[in-house]
Amino acid sequence: MTSDTTAKIELIHEPGRIDNIDSDQEQKLKDMWAQILLFTGDIPHSLEATPSTLTSHSEDEEKKKKKKRHLFGIGKNKAEAPPKEEKKHTQEANAFKEVMKDLEPAQAAKLIFMMIKADHPDNLLLRFLRARKWVVKDALHMFGNTIYWRHENKVDDILRLGERVAFENNDEEFLTQLRSNKSYIWGHDFRGRPIVHVKTYNHDPKAQGEKSMEDFTLYIIETARLCLKDPVDTAAVFFDLSNFSMANMDYGPVKFMIHCFANHFPECLGFLLIHNAPWVFTGIWNVIKGWIDPVVASKIKFTKTTEDVAKFIPMEYIEKNLGGNSDHTYVYIEPKEGENDLMNDTATRDKLLAAHDELTAKFINATVDWIKSDDKATNQKTQSIKNDIAAQLMENYWQSDPYIRSRGIFDRNGTIDDFKKLHSENWK
Repeated sequence: MTSDTTAKIELIHEPGRIDNIDSDQEQKLKDMWAQILLFTGDIPHSLEATPSTLTSHSEDEEKKKKKKRHLFGIGKNKAEAPPKEEKKHTQEANAFKEVMKDLEPAQAAKLIFMMIKADHPDNLLLRFLRARKWVVKDALHMFGNTIYWRHENKVDDILRLGERVAFENNDEEFLTQLRSNKSYIWGHDFRGRPIVHVKTYNHDPKAQGEKSMEDFTLYIIETARLCLKDPVDTAAVFFDLSNFSMANMDYGPVKFMIHCFANHFPECLGFLLIHNAPWVFTGIWNVIKGWIDPVVASKIKFTKTTEDVAKFIPMEYIEKNLGGNSDHTYVYIEPKEGENDLMNDTATRDKLLAAHDELTAKFINATVDWIKSDDKATNQKTQSIKNDIAAQLMENYWQSDPYIRSRGIFDRNGTIDDFKKLHSENWK
């Protein structure tokens, strides 16, 4: 990634993130955290008596007089909680519980913090709140459904074990996806978003089964998440249909990708370009667009010329065959001997994971204090503590990464390190 390109990055602080939410949005985030922590058993026992009431949020004193809500009975007796509030928050709790099914509380807590990886925990939950238009019950249902879906589909294992297990098990179908040049992560847009390139004409629907395509899709999405750092929390997708024909069309993977973005990776898509679509794609698009959520659909743009693409992507990351300046060609680099040796260092791994567990406990305790906060000063102080711990969790994740995640193509070709460098040099 050249300095000329990185100089063009304009970091945008989008609304609805932890550094700019308003008091009402903050309250909804508190309500969401409260129900999650009640389910996982991380609310102190002394505070569990009134799970259906709310805490006040950090409003100005004048506004607090007009509207004051409490969780855990802080500042208000349980008997005084309005029946409507009791009912609403019982519904919120049930919305989360019903989709968690047979997951034990401790197992759910582990899955949640495994999913977070290098994200700020608050910003992860805010994705779900934004996606469900700030309706806490709906956000909890979506979040719980995602946690269970990740558990059932072993999503964390797909990234953690990835290529190493594919080679050990001679999983040629999965390896074919990696070698096919059909999809890869490379470069960034003008806002620092990683770009997922999809070469549709390199896809042979008969070359692999449905499971391999789904695992590969999740592998790309989860790897792209490692290329994000706040305030950049979305990725770009570039579909190149230049040599596309009906022989390449495969509705299954398309439907799966749409399902993932709509239901399990909310607010992760910055934009999606469909480039140089042939006339035959018109009928296909008429089918596909019926599956797409209106919010996602609004982020899809059709491009025909290099100039069209260059409005979204720097010329340095547009390949020459598409009229850009780059000689880049994706080549799959086979695994190197010893690249996963650190995964055998269980002593260091366990030490880092123990530190992660300790930081997680601190974050949860700070979150409980934040939920209980009854004035603006305390609220700001506890949020600041949470932010500090979130930064430590991110640092711990990257320290742990080579001990818990097998190396993949985007480690070998330098993509992930390039984004780390990009972040360290440009995210101030």
